[in-house]
Amino acid sequence: MIRILTDFARAVHLRGSGGKSVYPAQLSASLLWMHAHFHEKFPLNILSNMENLSESRYRALFTHWTGMPPSEYLSTLRIRRACELFLTTEMSVSAVAEECGYPDPLYFSRIFKKKMGVSPRAYKHN
Repeated sequence: MIRILTDFARAVHLRGSGGKSVYPAQLSASLLWMHAHFHEKFPLNILSNMENLSESRYRALFTHWTGMPPSEYLSTLRIRRACELFLTTEMSVSAVAEECGYPDPLYFSRIFKKKMGVSPRAYKHN
């Protein structure tokens, strides 16, 4: 059930409430890929190749439409997923970090605190 709601929320985020994409078609394949594979490493050239754009053009277009560079967008996706896992499971911080694409729990904790304002443990217990 949680997975269905998460997928729905992602679709609404990518499509908007009117059903039309809120991003240009030039970003649709890479955005969908990022949402489906956020836990994986991805070189920028792979995303830009998906859209048949140079890396610099892709980065500029992506940043224009999303308000952040691809790496920050990916980090945001990962931290959102971590928040979902903390709220819906009993997984440890290390397990959540791994699930969200952060093999180093200390690095995950730094990124989480930077984005959320609290440590993963504090978030999990509140």
